[in-house]
Formats: sequence, structure tokens, C-alpha cells
Amino acid sequence: MRASLVAQLLVALFCAGPLAACALPVSGLADVGADAAVIGDDSGRGAFDASTEASPDSGDASSRGDAGDGTIPNEPRTDGCVPSGNGLIDCQNPACAPLGYACVASAPEGWSQVVFDPTGQASCPMQFPQSLAVDVDPMDPPAQCSCSCAVVTQATCDKTAVSLLYGTTASCTPGSMALTADGGCVQMMPRASVAMFVNLVTPTAVPGSCSPSTVAQLPSSSGSKGQLCSGAAPLAGGCSVGQVCVAAPSPLKSCIDQIGQHTCPAGYSVSHFVGSAHDTRACGEGCGCTQTATCTAALTYFTDDACRVTNVGLTSGGCSASNASLMAGSYMATISAQNVACNPVGTPLPAGHVILDQERTICCN
Repeated sequence: MRASLVAQLLVALFCAGPLAACALPVSGLADVGADAAVIGDDSGRGAFDASTEASPDSGDASSRGDAGDGTIPNEPRTDGCVPSGNGLIDCQNPACAPLGYACVASAPEGWSQVVFDPTGQASCPMQFPQSLAVDVDPMDPPAQCSCSCAVVTQATCDKTAVSLLYGTTASCTPGSMALTADGGCVQMMPRASVAMFVNLVTPTAVPGSCSPSTVAQLPSSSGSKGQLCSGAAPLAGGCSVGQVCVAAPSPLKSCIDQIGQHTCPAGYSVSHFVGSAHDTRACGEGCGCTQTATCTAALTYFTDDACRVTNVGLTSGGCSASNASLMAGSYMATISAQNVACNPVGTPLPAGHVILDQERTICCN
């Protein structure tokens, strides 16, 4: 009774205003019921009864505008795939498939869900914000080792050890004489005829020195540069129990990974070992060198006594016909080291390896 009187009083005050136009009879308020009306408390303030306030979650699926499965067709998403108004989310939505969305098995215990580009460095999707450039599956062929030598000092020939053998036959006998092969002009007193056959004999060369060095050729490790995307944020939805929805746009592949070297679990047929390749391959010691050379002499006869008028020149290399018939008044002989070569001795052994620092195992379907 008290609530009815209060309601009538409020209506009377409202309708008494300058814009009053009340068509509702005062008795109509009573039909709402005492619980729905404004109820006065001891302080004189009013409060709404919570039981009469509309709930935003009330109503059926048709009144909310969803698909009846808790999804809202045009709900914007943070994973990059918009359902396009068909009521399907992520891996359920055919519109997401071209973006690489696919249901895959959840990572087994001890493994993490990742996406991986084994041959390039594609950009990571927003589901996997952490990107890491890695060396993929490097091999470890040993270094190919050999020796190289460089001439430090030349071989020498004894200038006073040259001799001339001569005669009338191809044996260059019976005559012989010592020559000084210093390049100076020597007078022949008395003049003498050049023999029909001559042999300019030279000493053995005295080797000089060589500097050895090791040559290391490093065969290709055959590894590639890849991109690992990890640190998965909450993954997309739309998959059955035991699966997760992963966005792995090509060329990225959906994989799992674990620190260290491991055998891939069942269901994963492709394995990769990745990390930061550290190449320590080299060659050890063991190189040496020997020098070889030959001494070559040249003898020139002159018809005058001052080595000016040349008539015939001879070189060392065995007994041969001089093809000269003249009287020589002087000669000049020289000797030099030829065919100098430094020859490697020994083979150094290979050492070191291609090592993967921060190694990880990646397993893919």
C-alpha cells in the first residue's frame, strides 16, 4: 500500500510540469509490481533491483547473431585471419587455408610448436613472434690438406768447375781443358782451332732454400641458411582435440623443436639439426720442401783476341758436333742455375670440425 502511494505521488509530480502529457493512468504502475518499482530505503535514496536488469549474455543464438557455436561471424581476430562472415574460425574457415592455416598434432611433451623455413629466411607469422636465422644440417667433411713451397734463395753453380771435353769423334775424347765460367773474356795464346766435337761439362747445382706453407681447402659443408619462428602466442582455433591450428604460410612449415640433438617422435618424418655453424677445420703441421736445379753453361768463341767478333757459340748438354772450322783468339764462358723448383715433402693431417653452437632438433611432417 505504501509503494502504491509513493508511485502515485511521483506520477503526479511529473505530470504537473509545464510539458506534462501523461496518458498513463496512475493505477497502471501498480501492475508492474512492487519489486519492479523504485523502492525507498531508510536513507531516502533509490536502488534498482538487479533481478530486473537485462543481461548482455541473455537470449538465444539467433538474438545474439552468432552461429550457435559460440563464434561471432564478423568478430575481428588478432591472428591475421578474418572469418569473412561465415561463422567459421581459423582452421575451420576455408578462407584461412590460403594463409597457411592448418590443423596439426600438438607438440609432444618436451617439444615446442614452431614454424620453420629450411632453405630461406621467410618472415615469421604473428603467431610466432620470435625469429632466429639458423644454419641448417651442415655436414662435416674434413679439410683437404697439401703443401706449397716458395723459393727463398736460388741454387748456385760453381763457376770454376766447368770443363771442356773435345776430340775428332762423337766421344769427345781425348782432349780436355778447365774453364772459368765467370763471364770474363779469356785470350787464347796461341790461337787454336775449334774441335770438331765438344762437350761442355757442368757441376751439380747447390740447392738454395724454400719456404713451406700449408694449404687447406675446406669442402662445402652443404648446409643452408634457414629461419626458425618460435615463441608461440595463443594459437588459433577450429581444430579437434589433440590438434592445434597453426598458421604456416609457404615456404614455412609447421614443425616442433627441442634444444639439443634428439630423435624425432613418431609421426614426424623429416628432421633437421640447426644452430650457429662454427667452422674450426684446418690442417696441422707436416710440410717441408726440397729444392732442385740444374747448372747450364754457355761457351762462345771469338776470332779476335778481345771477345768482340763472334764466330761460334756452344752450350752444355752432351757431346755434339761444333760445326766450326776456325781459329779462335778468345772465348767467354758463363754458368747459371736453371730449372729451379721447390718440391713439397710431406702431407699435413686435417684437424677441426664444423660444430653447431646452440644446436636444436627440428622435426616436421
